[in-house]
Amino acid sequence: MMLMLFSIGLVAQKAYVRLGVGAAVSTASSMVYSWDRVGSNDMVTAKKNGYGTGLPFALGLGYFFSDNFGIELAANYFYGLKSKWTEKSDYSDFTFKTSGQMLSIIPALVTRIQLDNVVPYARIGLMVGVMNSVITEGEGTSSPEGKISSGNIKFKKKESGGIAIGAQGAIGADFMLGSLVSLFAEIQLSGISWCPKKGAYKTYEIDGQNKLDDMTTKQKEWKYLKELDNNKTIPNTDPDEFCQVNNHFNNVGLEIGVKIHLGNK
Repeated sequence: MMLMLFSIGLVAQKAYVRLGVGAAVSTASSMVYSWDRVGSNDMVTAKKNGYGTGLPFALGLGYFFSDNFGIELAANYFYGLKSKWTEKSDYSDFTFKTSGQMLSIIPALVTRIQLDNVVPYARIGLMVGVMNSVITEGEGTSSPEGKISSGNIKFKKKESGGIAIGAQGAIGADFMLGSLVSLFAEIQLSGISWCPKKGAYKTYEIDGQNKLDDMTTKQKEWKYLKELDNNKTIPNTDPDEFCQVNNHFNNVGLEIGVKIHLGNK
């Protein structure tokens, strides 16, 4: 019993719990285009759009084998901020907003330098995105074939499914407030992208009337494939099929938080 208690105490003194929150900006983006085809003037505005701009939240458990080297297992939830683009023509005027979310598990290696009240460290780990989604909202008017009467359309769709694989590195420092608690600040660099497996409309309204129940499965659901057969006839009772897309969640950010050093005295 004495040996067991000694072992537990030894482990606890080398373990910590980390809780942090931060802000990040995208570093790898695709292009989105705002179209304006009204009258004889066709204008296209292009801007970079990535899903990596947003707020990361982290909860991690770490353990040091020695004074300088250890491991950490963290859960990271990323809440992406919305980006916006528009499409205008003689017959339609739409505004779109899109954002991404990702829950990733990050096993990592950690190294640190033991100083007095400031402890610099570095961390590198594998990111595994297990709960990923992209949500797009659209709203606007449409008058097919140039008819005077128009319909007000509002919808929300969600893409999900699949696992993302990437990596994350960080450098930072712990600022000791005592033997049990420290504050930390770190710069993170995450490199990860994700291909959704499926998508579906969550809402679809025309002039305030719900039309989702009137849509066929093919109209309101779809799946992403690596290869498409253009000669294939998809029945209305099956989801539609589209070519696979890649969404970039790469970013660089700053995270701050608190660490609880278990068992220290």
